[in-house]
Amino acid sequence: MRGLAWLVLLGLGAIVIASCGGSTPKKTPTATPSPTPAPTTSAPKDETAFAQSMLLTLDDFPDDYDLSPIAAGDANPLDTICGTGREAGKTGKATAGDFVPAADGASYSENIVVFANSSAVSRAADTLPSYVDCGVKAINDGRLDRGNLRFGDAKLSSENFDVPGEKHFAYSITATGRQTGKQDAFQNLYFLIVYGTQGRVGYSISANGAGEPPDGEELSHVAHLAHERIRQQP
Repeated sequence: MRGLAWLVLLGLGAIVIASCGGSTPKKTPTATPSPTPAPTTSAPKDETAFAQSMLLTLDDFPDDYDLSPIAAGDANPLDTICGTGREAGKTGKATAGDFVPAADGASYSENIVVFANSSAVSRAADTLPSYVDCGVKAINDGRLDRGNLRFGDAKLSSENFDVPGEKHFAYSITATGRQTGKQDAFQNLYFLIVYGTQGRVGYSISANGAGEPPDGEELSHVAHLAHERIRQQP
């Protein structure tokens, strides 16, 4: 059922999720004959490496955890359903993948997005509630079903976890997943999602569990580790 949980988390784990596309650079205006040179617009700065430098690593988790990276080309299905306006002003982003325990327990994923300025990240954060609402509706409408995987019964709640950041949000989502076929498999899915901003950086961390809900205090601890790494950057 791990692939099933990944699909839901991909769309609902954060306001900004790794996807294939990026912002389109503005075209340089054509110069017209004049003694004064025409103004030009430079391409957006690429800060992907900067975003990657702030990601959590395996050293931040217990020894029994492993990292399962997101495969190249794994796009966010909600980009088509809910739009990509949340990325306006983005200059770089990075996704750690899934930090997965060897035994039972919650897995974690993290996303970092760098924006051109603090105003841009603040505007992006303000779109989070509507984006999450759209994602939950997409689950219940069957728009994230694929192959023999079926999702439904999604419910969204705001939470009061200790989340560091200038703007911060916390949500819990419960849903059901069913794999049809010769052996019909059913699973309750639980997701805890936190999002915060610091300066011109937005970060999100999601904890997911199948059968048992993740622990909110543990997620808060991971969020503080992530925020401290971002806060230490110039």
